[in-house]
Amino acid sequence: MNFEIVGEITNIEAIAVGRRIRILPLLLKRYRKHIKYQFAICVETDDSDLLTPRKIYRVLPDEDAKKSNYVRIIDNEGEDYLYPAGYFVFVEFPAEVEQALLRVSEEKQEKIKK
Repeated sequence: MNFEIVGEITNIEAIAVGRRIRILPLLLKRYRKHIKYQFAICVETDDSDLLTPRKIYRVLPDEDAKKSNYVRIIDNEGEDYLYPAGYFVFVEFPAEVEQALLRVSEEKQEKIKK
């Protein structure tokens, strides 16, 4: 992918460090209406500290992972990580349930940050 600089670059701000996006809550608030979320229920794990069987997890889109039969999940530590797709059953929920799950997920991530 090539880019052409067409003007002076000003007001640079890092929004991502490592695998974390610092302004994710703001982006979600602004664009959530246009995003289709996916959720999965864990049915198997090799590390019970990171994944809990029968728990619902949020799935992040990752086409490269999908090609390798992996899925990007926000785990118990609040980090997104690749896990074998066979560890999960993918589920769809009504919009109001999705919103409740996202709200709980965001609250949990805020607690982890503190």
